[in-house]
Amino acid sequence: MQQDNDDDCYVCCSRGSLVCCDECPRAFHHDCHVPSVEESPPGDTEKWICSYCSLREVQQSSRGDPLSLPELLRSDITQYLSQCHYLLLYLYKADNHRVFAPNPCHTVEGYADVIESPMWFDKVKDTLQAERYHTVGQFATDIELIFENCARFNQDNEFGEMGAKLRDVFEEEFKRVFAVD
Repeated sequence: MQQDNDDDCYVCCSRGSLVCCDECPRAFHHDCHVPSVEESPPGDTEKWICSYCSLREVQQSSRGDPLSLPELLRSDITQYLSQCHYLLLYLYKADNHRVFAPNPCHTVEGYADVIESPMWFDKVKDTLQAERYHTVGQFATDIELIFENCARFNQDNEFGEMGAKLRDVFEEEFKRVFAVD
């Protein structure tokens, strides 16, 4: 079945060289997707699905008993890569102003003077793709660190509010994706 895919990247909403999901209309720049998509050779007809559709397939095929939050956080991340890829991609999409993706030490004056352990989406993505997270908890801790740092540095300004809203989005989606309370 032939489908029409979006003309703009689902994450950054701009045009360019896009990879199109074969299961849904979403399209992504190779580097906007989580995980990043390798450039395919011309004429390659291998089917590709995005992390949104990949998560849907994983959730349809696994009907095991839900884990408690502590068990989940201790779990080997390789069992939950689809969920982690999806969650990070979801956060990239929700970060409308692209505030949390780049290294804040390079974009925010004085950040490194206040924040001891900077963290940002692109660093989480690199760590995830390099397979340096061993547990779901390590991944979740780095995501939470982004929001903790944001709250500490920004306190009551508009960026602090953006971080608080994005943290709520993450926590809600995390619970939904992993079916935990």
